[in-house]
Amino acid sequence: MKKILVAVIMTLICISVQAESGSFQVKGDIDKYYPVTFLDGNCWQNVATELEIGRAAVHTDASWRGALISKFRYHTYNWGNAANFIDADIRSCLLANAVIDRFVAGWTDATYLNGDAKIIIWLRGGTTTYYYKANANVNPVVYDGVQNPLPFQQTNGPTHTYKTIVDYYVNTKGATLGNDLSVNGNTSTIGNINAGTTAQRNYIKISSREWPEIRFQTPGDDEVIRLGVAHLDGSNYPVKNGDFYVYSSLTNSMGLVVAKNGNVNIAPAVGKVGIGTTSPTEKLSVNGTVLAKKVRVSQAAADWPDYVFDSSYELPSLVSVSSFVKENKHLPEMPSALTIEKDGHDLGEVQKLLLKKVEELTLYVIELEKKLALLEKK
Repeated sequence: MKKILVAVIMTLICISVQAESGSFQVKGDIDKYYPVTFLDGNCWQNVATELEIGRAAVHTDASWRGALISKFRYHTYNWGNAANFIDADIRSCLLANAVIDRFVAGWTDATYLNGDAKIIIWLRGGTTTYYYKANANVNPVVYDGVQNPLPFQQTNGPTHTYKTIVDYYVNTKGATLGNDLSVNGNTSTIGNINAGTTAQRNYIKISSREWPEIRFQTPGDDEVIRLGVAHLDGSNYPVKNGDFYVYSSLTNSMGLVVAKNGNVNIAPAVGKVGIGTTSPTEKLSVNGTVLAKKVRVSQAAADWPDYVFDSSYELPSLVSVSSFVKENKHLPEMPSALTIEKDGHDLGEVQKLLLKKVEELTLYVIELEKKLALLEKK
């Protein structure tokens, strides 16, 4: 009987060591996120510690304070446990009239230069209650400047204080992995990643009823670039059904559109493309050689120098041309060598001027031919 009692007591002790639950408050200001340390209770048990932090009711502590359900799975470094990682799965309420809609601003392993077996999670303050449950002892300690002083000094490491913005890697609506994601299929497939769809194909597929997009954001959570494929004719964007586009939220403009027919459009009108240069000055700036079998330059009919052969055209006298060339060292209307060196030249414009000079030269030759014929007749 005594042996049975001892066994029961030891079992209860083991359970108490291996699991923990309770609640804690983070005080301070509601617009700040404060460091809370959690032990890695399974650090030397060769398994990961799993910690759940939640507050399911949106009215906990105050009306419309917001709700959170989250789970952290982690293993700390502790001066040499190289399989360290922190994975997070977070669901925060996003109510339009909620006082706060995010509770977690970031996390880090605090043991690269010590054996403290701790991670830090930054949680929203303002006398906010959190409930937790773990598969090992985690012993939450709050550094909010009220219950414990700020900053928190990591052993042999940096100090940590509150945050005012959510770190860029924090996904408040789903999972964040501490390492890469690899998806392997069976012998007949190479694996699939499907977002918004259950289709089984050998590719990454994003499915949406509206605009399927990949968005790249800054640490401040500001959108920068959006990549997507239009599913209908755009009313606000110059895209059609099936077109691929790159949209810049900073300039509120479409940067690139690759149409489903293969055409590539740079939009809006101010868009520029640089090849061999990081600061293009024209629609297309190429710092290097362009190789092409054919180049077509459009010109307005009225600008093309056929007007040289019109009876109303006043052909410059050779005397005036000779005087101009002697003074300027280039033909009238043609750009000088210094101008070309400084600004380059417009291929279409120079071709037009060259044709004009050829046509003027033709008129000079015709006049000379007339005079020569008259002299021969005399």
